[in-house]
Amino acid sequence: MPDQHISSLRFGIKTTPMRAPYEDILRVWQEADDLPEIADAWLWDHLMPIAGPKNGQILEGWTLLSALAAKTQRLRL
Repeated sequence: MPDQHISSLRFGIKTTPMRAPYEDILRVWQEADDLPEIADAWLWDHLMPIAGPKNGQILEGWTLLSALAAKTQRLRL
């Protein structure tokens, strides 16, 4: 059997900025940044919660993404 190139398996995460404080989301992203198997991190950009109470806290996606980018080193956003 010929040699086959097998690429490294990579994962990504998506955090939901709904009813979660910034500090908790930041902690998850920084932990993911320390794991080489996690290559990507994602958010959504909804301005209203899509589940549960409509008056729950939700962080605006682009601003949150900028703040998380400033606190991580390696993750692709």
